[in-house]
Amino acid sequence: MGSDINLGRSSFGGGTVGRYGELPYTMAILALSFALFKLLGCSSPSIIAFLTPLIALAHELIHLASLKALGLRYALAYESGKVGFRVTFRSPKQYIVCALSPQVLTIALLTLSVFVRELAILAVIHVAMSIHDIRASAKYLRTLLS
Repeated sequence: MGSDINLGRSSFGGGTVGRYGELPYTMAILALSFALFKLLGCSSPSIIAFLTPLIALAHELIHLASLKALGLRYALAYESGKVGFRVTFRSPKQYIVCALSPQVLTIALLTLSVFVRELAILAVIHVAMSIHDIRASAKYLRTLLS
């Protein structure tokens, strides 16, 4: 069966990267989204302000769907202003699947940005929201490859 990978606090930004370890990456991505806003000549910041919380909700719902699809036990948790799930994974592959599943949202936003430019900025913001998931998945991927 393998040992459990209990993410606990690491699912909320703790763990080996430290309390502010992801902050520089997140800030850089948000700065990029601001630059994109100017570069693309977007004129409607209200669309981004309105859709950002909906993107965050959709992100968590996609996590939930992947947890249920894999038959994993989970608990909804709130810590330091962040909502997420406490889950015990049985393998790094399960973690990677669940952590990266919301990136379908990034792909959809980028695809639809052909029609609505602001969606490209939302895709970048979604990547900023996902930094922890992406970093932890890369860490577990390295363990699988070694």
